[in-house]
Amino acid sequence: MRGVADSSFLISLSIVDALWLLPHFFETTIIPPAVYQEVVVEGEGKPGAKEVKEAKWITVLTPSPEGVAFFRSQGLGLGEAEALALVAEGEGDVILTDDERAWQVAQKHNLSFLRSLELLLEAHRRNLLTKEEVIEKVQQLRQKRWLSPKVVEVAIKQIKKTNSF
Repeated sequence: MRGVADSSFLISLSIVDALWLLPHFFETTIIPPAVYQEVVVEGEGKPGAKEVKEAKWITVLTPSPEGVAFFRSQGLGLGEAEALALVAEGEGDVILTDDERAWQVAQKHNLSFLRSLELLLEAHRRNLLTKEEVIEKVQQLRQKRWLSPKVVEVAIKQIKKTNSF
């Protein structure tokens, strides 16, 4: 499976030191040029910049201008539009995003998407993270990103119900 990540997703995983999980889920992680520019170039010195730049498992692909224009017309930023265009063009199987507008547009166009919180929960189900580690990362996401207290509460209840280590 190939995931196409936008900046919000990469930054979320980076701030909770979980970017390393991506190769466990995807044979390759694709990012469009606008995401590379935002995370690596403009984000130099910030969470994820160095890791994304050095990751051998991340590939930068450019979507068609027509695809980008279509998704920009849906009210998306350049990085999200490029990522969705790559998925719509068959370059990836799922868009990796924490951007609410991108989720809505993906759903509208029947494109699969995955949020960082969902990836963390699945990492726990696959025994890549202990209960304590995933709870800590979910709480960090809440403090540093835009997760609502209700979403965090539900996620932590799910984690505590699992029988994983």
